Amino acid sequence: VVIRWKWVIAAIILSTLALGLVVTLLSTPKYTATSRIEISRELKKVTNVESLESADTGRDLEFYNTQYALLSARSLAERVARKLRLANNDAFFEAHGVDPNEGSTRDSKATGPLATRDRQRRENLAIKLLLKNATISPLRGSALIDISYTSASPALSSQIANTWTEQFIVQSMDRRFASTADARKFLEGRLEE
Repeated sequence: VVIRWKWVIAAIILSTLALGLVVTLLSTPKYTATSRIEISRELKKVTNVESLESADTGRDLEFYNTQYALLSARSLAERVARKLRLANNDAFFEAHGVDPNEGSTRDSKATGPLATRDRQRRENLAIKLLLKNATISPLRGSALIDISYTSASPALSSQIANTWTEQFIVQSMDRRFASTADARKFLEGRLEE
């Protein structure tokens, strides 16, 4: 049966390969940039002679799971979008194949500031795209985490991955500062009393 239908089978195989080649050549290439960060539970106590690591390793899993959740949180994506002004960056939307003016009351060729509603819609769209294309991957057995971003622009992917890491560090410092500020206010109140 195979010998009898060999030309039909060969034609099907060749047409499938040709179709696959055409689809591959016409598809937009995707570029992934990765930034690596180390997350430590607490600062090492170098003056401690006994050991440099904390004896409380039972809470490490909880701590790292919290950090992973914070890395993939919407609030961090909002910080990245604001820092890079992605809502106003048409190249960002083009790199994802999205029309930011779809459903907008604004003309696509209009210049000038955006209306508040349009700006908010574009910002929400940028945040959704960030969350969809960002990947947080902890390295097994270590305190290292890979933050990857994929888009059609290699420069944009690299910029977003690096800014994601930077904003996570800034957000962590802001949280620590806020907690120490609260403690300082409490202690100042006690001292006044």
